[in-house]
Amino acid sequence: MDYAQALLHRIDDYDFTADVTVDHFHRFHDEKIRIGPAQIQVHSHVYSFAKRLIKTYPNMYNKLRHGSSFIGSALDLLYFALHEMEDTPLSSVTEALILKWSGPIKAAHQLGMQVDFASAHLRTVTEAYLGSLALAAAPPLDASLLKSKIEKKEQAIAALQQDIQELQRQLNVTQTGPTPAMRQKHLQVHSQFHGKNVGLDLL
Repeated sequence: MDYAQALLHRIDDYDFTADVTVDHFHRFHDEKIRIGPAQIQVHSHVYSFAKRLIKTYPNMYNKLRHGSSFIGSALDLLYFALHEMEDTPLSSVTEALILKWSGPIKAAHQLGMQVDFASAHLRTVTEAYLGSLALAAAPPLDASLLKSKIEKKEQAIAALQQDIQELQRQLNVTQTGPTPAMRQKHLQVHSQFHGKNVGLDLL
């Protein structure tokens, strides 16, 4: 399993849950405000975000036992995670942040909250993060440019092969060349044609 598959598996695997508390988020000391029909207390820092989230997903926790402090803490933590995601650009996303955000989402899911939308969004963010890593590791390649480079390399190889064949021919001549007398005769014949065409000497 490669890195990308392993990270996505950890996001999808509900047996793996990061141990995350409000201490892992900024401004966790803010006062709390009651919100929604259940009057669940949330930190003021995430109050406006929580209102928008409840408006968008009104059935998120309508099946839960209202008034439970444990449920309220889990929701508060979920709001912190989703709010931090909203404030984080893709360029600042890290594996540590992804796993941190997964903790409150999984905890909310295990309590019966309807948070499939949050799980799906975190997976999308994770895939975008993996895409950033892929771009950083290997810039996109131009197929036509690659073909051109291959052709040039093939031409260079062909030229080298011709050079090697010529050098081999010269080596063979050196090792099995004519005797000095034959070489002298060849030079004399060469002088007869030097600077001339090699056609028949007709009348």
